[in-house]
Amino acid sequence: MKIAFLLSRFLDGGIDTVCVRYLRNLDHTRHKVTLIVGINYGQYEVYRPTVPSEVEIKYLVDNKYLTSIARRKLYGKINTAQRIADGLILNPIRRQIQKHRLGEYLADQDAIVDFDYRQASLIRGLKPRKIGFLHFSINSLHGGNKRRQRHIGRKLAVYDKVVLICPAMLREARENYPQLASKMHMLYNPQDIDAIRLKADEATDNSLIHTDYIVSVTRLNEKQKDLSTLLRAYDTAFRKTQGNMPRLVIIGKGPDEEKLKALRDTLASAGQIHFAGFTANPMPWIKHAKALVLSTKFEGLPTVLIESQILGQITISSDCPVGPADILDNGRYGLLVAPGDADALADTLIEATRNEQLRTRIKERMAASIGRFEARNIINEFEQIIS
Repeated sequence: MKIAFLLSRFLDGGIDTVCVRYLRNLDHTRHKVTLIVGINYGQYEVYRPTVPSEVEIKYLVDNKYLTSIARRKLYGKINTAQRIADGLILNPIRRQIQKHRLGEYLADQDAIVDFDYRQASLIRGLKPRKIGFLHFSINSLHGGNKRRQRHIGRKLAVYDKVVLICPAMLREARENYPQLASKMHMLYNPQDIDAIRLKADEATDNSLIHTDYIVSVTRLNEKQKDLSTLLRAYDTAFRKTQGNMPRLVIIGKGPDEEKLKALRDTLASAGQIHFAGFTANPMPWIKHAKALVLSTKFEGLPTVLIESQILGQITISSDCPVGPADILDNGRYGLLVAPGDADALADTLIEATRNEQLRTRIKERMAASIGRFEARNIINEFEQIIS
């Protein structure tokens, strides 16, 4: 079977990680797989070396003049004039090129997997079977706006099947669009459990990993994530314990890095908060931490929480829509805190790092929950959907 995966961009986020796991776990003796990426972001495509050699990668737009502003825009390095020029001139040109090339690249495919749900308007009317993946809460995407809700419904109607990545997302989708319910399927994101555990044993040369620390692995983007609440919560915990807290290490990069560092520098705990940058393998950081924390406003199925469970780590997460409550079984396999509640998060950080009975109880429970994310089982279900 010829299968084309579509990504609007191939960067360093959770969606990109999950896409690579599909590419790596599909049977390449039975399927010819192509990854088609909307824009070539060059040096920012940090996961490209992890794509299997059997997978052909094609770009719809790779002209450096058409993509130069888009690349700088990733990390907020453009001015107002550049933003306007990219939005009004370059982006329409890119869309026309993408539409033309998509038709060319997809003509002989058996199945199209729109993995980040961005290309519905461009693949509408194409003959191959179309599968769309939705990685975020539908209610969060439309925010109660009826016009936006209808727009999302029109996009979903383009696909033959729609994959939602956790039970709560599936319930939301069916409630919003009952007329499309027969198209909808739930698949957890596949996890290479043995590979994750092996990666956790790889060496890292950063000396912080040998200290006592809490880790957060996340994109530094306050539009979705909520690092500012985490920073304030950590500072409150630091002051409540008279400075007797593990360090806070933040792994990742993103457009709000400088803003978050500026906030850090205003806090009493500034010297204990470390921005360690991006790493393609955060598993050793997760394994050796005192706890992992995810502070966020909305999610789909945050991969880092699953990785944390696989590595037997105590996990703290915002109880946001949707995903964390499902992964952590409403608090049985980890600790949930109301989104944006810095005081509650501070108390939870203290409890998670000091209460050994709590830590032992959670670790014993979570060990039995990992099998539902096993890649082989999920890939088998995925193949049934696309066939």
